Amino acid sequence: MKGIYIFIFVLTIVALILIEDANPLQENLQKRQCASWRSQKFTGACIAAYNGDSCNNLCSTENHDGKQGKSGSCHFDFPGFACFCYDC
Repeated sequence: MKGIYIFIFVLTIVALILIEDANPLQENLQKRQCASWRSQKFTGACIAAYNGDSCNNLCSTENHDGKQGKSGSCHFDFPGFACFCYDC
């Protein structure tokens, strides 16, 4: 019985990854043209609702190589999820 639960959990994670990678939103396309970096702060909360609100709040207080974070989004980053910050 445990095997079924593990299988369903793994499928859920794979589905989340595929949904994120296949998301053609204009906002994501624009962010890819900005400087980006993986947040070094604790980002475990971004998986809870799988939204960027917590990442936006976190990244707005973060600097990286002299660049001020202005927005952020939650993405899969092995072995889990993490906030990625953007300077635009």
